[in-house]
Amino acid sequence: MRRGLRVGAILSAVALCVAGTVWACRPDRHDDPVTPTASASASSAFAETVPVPLTTDGAVPSVTIGVVVSASSGPGEGGDWLGSAEGAQVAAYRFNLGGTIAVDLQTVDDQGTAEGAVAAVEQFAGKGVSGIVLATSGSHVGGAVEAAASAGVPVLLPYETDPGLVDGHEGQAWLTGPVDEDLDTAVTTALKQAEADAPFVIDAGGRLPSTVSPAKSCAFADGSDTRPMTDALSAAAAEQSVDSVVVAGDAHAQATVVQAIEGTGSALPIILTSQALSSVFPASLIKAGGSLSGNMRTVGVADSDPMALAIGERAEGLSAFLGAIRFMVDDSERTDLFGAEAFGASSARSADPAAHDAVVALVRAAEVAGSGQPDRVAGALASLSLAGGDGIAGAGLTFSGQTALDPSSVVALTATSQDPGLRTLPGGGIQPDLFWFAA
Repeated sequence: MRRGLRVGAILSAVALCVAGTVWACRPDRHDDPVTPTASASASSAFAETVPVPLTTDGAVPSVTIGVVVSASSGPGEGGDWLGSAEGAQVAAYRFNLGGTIAVDLQTVDDQGTAEGAVAAVEQFAGKGVSGIVLATSGSHVGGAVEAAASAGVPVLLPYETDPGLVDGHEGQAWLTGPVDEDLDTAVTTALKQAEADAPFVIDAGGRLPSTVSPAKSCAFADGSDTRPMTDALSAAAAEQSVDSVVVAGDAHAQATVVQAIEGTGSALPIILTSQALSSVFPASLIKAGGSLSGNMRTVGVADSDPMALAIGERAEGLSAFLGAIRFMVDDSERTDLFGAEAFGASSARSADPAAHDAVVALVRAAEVAGSGQPDRVAGALASLSLAGGDGIAGAGLTFSGQTALDPSSVVALTATSQDPGLRTLPGGGIQPDLFWFAA
């Protein structure tokens, strides 16, 4: 299956313009947030040249897809991905714009609890949804997977990294993002890129990478005094027993740690776990008075905005996704996942390809099945492979196994505060943010 997402010659020229004027960062360059002079005009041309609509063969007139989020949750139970989940709304918008299928998204907050997750799935199953996107993570989603399997409804998990939560549910539940083993391997790569082999490891409440052997370590509880942690790090750095910092925790906890480290004047490279890809991380770092210009790395899929300036099918898929975001911001009728407010600055900044691609996968599976019935959608998913030409915005997905993302797509990423200017925010301003690119 191929769905042509052709980007014209103007976009190529725009990409070169932006890349030359804005995207000048390298792994060894970490500038403060800037307002690119070329990106405003570039992004305007971008919006006019990217074909945003997605179409199907028209055999299935409509599908209903459930989206489970954790709008209120404890640390590590999915709250980091609430904003990211807005990518699902972008996918629905693109299909509805195409006019060949009506995609109805229904959203439920599971509150980050096992009981809430099960209740959400049961609610969706009772409404006859074609599939469910569990746009959350944490141990609480295990019950949701079980409930979906019992109801015969396929579930996709774009943000969960533990394959154990879908074990035993072949042909019913799939992880569509990176898994722990591949993320751990990428952390090792990030350390090598930083020319570091003696990390100071900070356990801020997250899963520590299994591939990392700490030279020194300490634990930190978010909300507690940061001084013992920074004193320990400063002492280790002074005696030259460490050459880097590895931080594991949820997005807010990692931001707290980074801000505290910045306050010491440390120049050690910082490697963060994948929760740093959440929009919660830069927002929390800014709120805490930290800087976005630090020497930071993380791990995950290279699907942040700078990827759209590359050449090839993946770049074209991401370009179309970003073009849709621009159009949604300018459309006063578009709302967030809960229908509570306009699809404005918060949604535009946070929406990411992972949730978008999960919705695209379910719609494509319904198209292949010729039906929106959940059992037939699940059956079609099991033989589905998707690339940029099929409408996805991130890396390719193959559903023959329970982990759909190829391990080679999980890489070390470097942070930059330079904005390529490919998303429009209300008021036309460019707000400080982080963008991640593969070095």
